[in-house]
Amino acid sequence: DVRTRKKSIKILKKAKIKTKTNILKSFANEIYQSYRLNKNKSLPLINYKLAISKDYFSVNKKSKYITNLQSLKIAQFLRSQHDCILTTSKSVINDNSILNCRIEGLEHKSPDIIIIDRNNKMRENLNIFKKNKNKKIIFSSYFKSKKFKDSKIYLIDHNYDFSQMIRKIFNMGYRRILIEAGLTFFNYCIKERKIHNLYLFMSKNKLLKYGTNYASSAFLKRVKINNLNKVRVNLSGDILYFLKLQNEVVDGIKKTSEDLNAKNKDVIVIGGGDTGSDCIGTSNRQEAKSVTNFEIMPKPSKERSEENPWPFWPFKLKTTS
Repeated sequence: DVRTRKKSIKILKKAKIKTKTNILKSFANEIYQSYRLNKNKSLPLINYKLAISKDYFSVNKKSKYITNLQSLKIAQFLRSQHDCILTTSKSVINDNSILNCRIEGLEHKSPDIIIIDRNNKMRENLNIFKKNKNKKIIFSSYFKSKKFKDSKIYLIDHNYDFSQMIRKIFNMGYRRILIEAGLTFFNYCIKERKIHNLYLFMSKNKLLKYGTNYASSAFLKRVKINNLNKVRVNLSGDILYFLKLQNEVVDGIKKTSEDLNAKNKDVIVIGGGDTGSDCIGTSNRQEAKSVTNFEIMPKPSKERSEENPWPFWPFKLKTTS
């Protein structure tokens, strides 16, 4: 806003008060990401939610769910932060999902549902129609019957343009979209460069012979996940990763800077903890010539000290990389 832009800085400097700018720039960019997309490009923010096992399977042959109850609750909370869920008829039919928010006190924040059903596969007896009372919009090639009386039906060509659909959804008034679908649609969205952020729930367990995928997990395995993009939330062993603009990197559209590549370089990592460990691990993975780590804190003992009894966090020497 030209009326207020940099006004406070001028006032503070005039009063000879030292000022620093852009300290929270990255944090502010996250907060205003959807607003800038809405305002500058007339596009909605598109987040994708995906759940996988520790060995990268998205389908559990023994159960409907991949992750645990805590992860399911956080996923429902994520729904409350969006004004619509975009999904596919295949996902709805396979899971017979309700796609609402069932957290006490947030039930009224359940988003509207938008379903891509190109071949008219949806059925009236699915939970999403019986138990979800929110508005539902179905994009389909054709409808032979007058079913789904409570849903607003939009007819689309079988070879629809996904970008046009997103703009149509935006023009309907939706500004924050959460996509809940499977690996097939994820791969499609990655290729079309439609995902702004990915919420990736990873189970603490491997599915082994009980796991399968309906599409290739190659794109997913190329997504860089580490402690830097781990969300600090207790999921009883499961992990939630929040990845920004990773679709451009894994699809080869946006290249990482060569200056950030440690290959054949002497790397110095200052500091320890999760971040230091990630830096060391990344440097080794990128084939650094050497990696030297300097810890800025005093070296702790190998055992608990008397000043650090249980149940406090054990401050003792450990190596994680």
